[in-house]
Amino acid sequence: VCFRDAFGVARNLKKSEDAFRGAILAAESSGNEDLANLAKLALQDLESDDAGKYLILDGELELYTGHRSCIRVPDGVRVIAANAFEGLNFLEHVELPDSVIAIESNAFVGCSGLKCLVLPGGLQRIGDCAFMGCSNLTEIQLPAGLRELGSGAFSGCVALEKITVPGTVDAIGAYAFDSCRGLRTAELEKGVTHVGNGVFNNCEALTIVTMPSTVTDFGILVFSGCKNLKLLEAPMEWRRKFRDRIPKHL
Repeated sequence: VCFRDAFGVARNLKKSEDAFRGAILAAESSGNEDLANLAKLALQDLESDDAGKYLILDGELELYTGHRSCIRVPDGVRVIAANAFEGLNFLEHVELPDSVIAIESNAFVGCSGLKCLVLPGGLQRIGDCAFMGCSNLTEIQLPAGLRELGSGAFSGCVALEKITVPGTVDAIGAYAFDSCRGLRTAELEKGVTHVGNGVFNNCEALTIVTMPSTVTDFGILVFSGCKNLKLLEAPMEWRRKFRDRIPKHL
């Protein structure tokens, strides 16, 4: 894409931070420093223009009232409150700052346009139904220090293709990935101890699951409706313990 075209798109899409970033990269790669600097100034204006759209109380982001498709939550926010972004279908790209440690229940529920989500490394909690119905989210990287993964957290994320749950998560809430119909592989790392009811319920495309020996509490209907599940990588002793709760062909 010609850098002039990229910058033209950026000018027309005043609410698209992504377009300005693309213009900057295109201009820099073409050696046009003047155009790159101009795009950077425009991006700064756009970011400052959106600054007043966040309702933040004592480090907790309560509500976003802007209309941009690509946002970066301001530094210093520690908690994304319940329902803060609920139903904002125009959101496509969200980046959370390193200061965020918790995403509360229903924070992004129904954000069907969300395609890219950048989670901070220090995130410790994802609440119930936090991302339920984010039907265009194709990839999510759960940070290594995550401790809580709530019930229905990613339920209905039909475009999600793979998931790795870090071993720092003690318990995976019931139906956490329910009806993630595009999910193909799931890995639970060593350290996870509790898998709630129906965690992978109706994940029709799921073919491979890795289950660690540390799981001592395994709910019912975990693999209900997983008609294409072909491989369950798990220790033999674990299989014996929960043989009545895993598909017989596995």
